[in-house]
Amino acid sequence: MKRVLVTGANGFIGQRVISYLNGKCHIRASLRKDNAVFDHVLDGIDFDTVTIGNLSGQTNWSHALSDVDVIIHLAGRAHITNDTAESPIDEFRKVNRDASLCLLKQAAQYKVSRLVFVSSIGVNGNTTEGSPFCEESVPNPVADYALSKLEAEQLLVEEASRLGIELTIVRPPLVYGPSAPGNLDKLIKLVKLSPILPFGLVNNRKSFISIDNLADFLVTCAFHPKAANELFLIADDQVISTKDLTRLLAKSAKRSLVNIPVPLSLLKLTARMFGKGSMAIQLFDDLVIDNSKAKDLLGWKPVLSTELAVRRCIEE
Repeated sequence: MKRVLVTGANGFIGQRVISYLNGKCHIRASLRKDNAVFDHVLDGIDFDTVTIGNLSGQTNWSHALSDVDVIIHLAGRAHITNDTAESPIDEFRKVNRDASLCLLKQAAQYKVSRLVFVSSIGVNGNTTEGSPFCEESVPNPVADYALSKLEAEQLLVEEASRLGIELTIVRPPLVYGPSAPGNLDKLIKLVKLSPILPFGLVNNRKSFISIDNLADFLVTCAFHPKAANELFLIADDQVISTKDLTRLLAKSAKRSLVNIPVPLSLLKLTARMFGKGSMAIQLFDDLVIDNSKAKDLLGWKPVLSTELAVRRCIEE
């Protein structure tokens, strides 16, 4: 059996990836701290752990790379509320770009065959107008986090070609699931608390991906021969509006919900007044992804429908 290294293994996505790798390979989990905590859902799954420490261009990955065939690289610096770093872009670059390049170079020394790099749809931009994002779309990052991911992609592609290691890049949108961090978790709590919400006129079109669909796709990328040296934009099949998403959440929670028709311009203005501009983009603007390449080239299909995945957000 192959050995797969999952970096950032105790994170929201990493733990679900481990559960989907179970039984398919030997699993190694890299962590930043010795006292990292895993959820009980991983009880009974056999995997070994290695502590790496903080990530940078000087990180020593050697203890994690022995006998590894494939890496699923999830570790990184994500969006941070009220970032106190003196230079956030430098911190994003150090962790997301420099540490990833360092990992690739050391992986080549250990004869690792493939690196699956989890990037972000933010590389393409925050919103779509007209055509969905696809693999041929021109990158247009508008945030430091997304810029650092794009720079990492570009350097990894160049270095992987030089070193002869297979590279697969995956750009997911907002990932949702039970106990997901970020704005979607706040929306779930809001639906549970209030029977009245102001989204009656929010008929936007959004692509999301459930944690199970993403984990399953990353495992597919780890093993499928046709995933080598490819870029994939990945999402659930269903495109959904914020209004319909709250309706599904309420239905799953067995709660009544009324979405009153508040003008979209007023909702956006209110969000900006309270410093929630990025949240407003996620809630009210369009962001649609064409996932047909993943399905056509790899034969992949989502393991969960959006309705079932949303229901699990409430039930688990």
